[in-house]
Amino acid sequence: MPKFKNASPWPLPNPLPDDTFQLALLAIKRINTVDLQSVISVYQASEIEEAIDPTWIVSSQSKTQEKLITKLPLDKPVYVEGAFRVWLRATSIAYFVLRSEKVPVNIPKEDPDDVTKFNSLLDEDSDEQQRNVIVRPSVHEQEDGIILATCATGTSSQDSLLSWIRFLQMKNPYLKDIPVLFTLRSPSTAVVPVNVSGLDRENREESSSEEYRTP
Repeated sequence: MPKFKNASPWPLPNPLPDDTFQLALLAIKRINTVDLQSVISVYQASEIEEAIDPTWIVSSQSKTQEKLITKLPLDKPVYVEGAFRVWLRATSIAYFVLRSEKVPVNIPKEDPDDVTKFNSLLDEDSDEQQRNVIVRPSVHEQEDGIILATCATGTSSQDSLLSWIRFLQMKNPYLKDIPVLFTLRSPSTAVVPVNVSGLDRENREESSSEEYRTP
């Protein structure tokens, strides 16, 4: 409806750009609006000496995520996961995340009805009780893990994601001592805008044509 035209908190240019790099920038910015301190960085994989896939990388990370990396245990790996999809109108862009397992918080189990352990602020043990207050988790600390960074690359290949990790290690030296595992759950393909209406039209044309095309 026309009155809802400008209701979205993530306005997009009309028409959308055809350049996949510009689309990736829009997608990563939209994903990371949950943290206003997120910084969008653009890298060229060719700047890494051992890079195999010379493509562009759009990465996002905030100061909070950088601090979360320094608190991770060195004996547990972090994971590069994806590709996930974010939709910009009828166009989808693949993105990936760097995730770690959630660090368990030891919460002492106490009976809330036990009044024998009631402490007032005037008691000597009140300071110790205040030190046991649990810090509220950030928006990046979810139930299934901690999101440490997000990115989109020009080819969505594992080689380009490896270059992304190399850039993150330059920015986060602590990450060099943590093992990184790639758990890609979908085939590696180039970041090509997927237009729903365009796909439907192509499918109709292919179904109506009797010409046999070799792979």
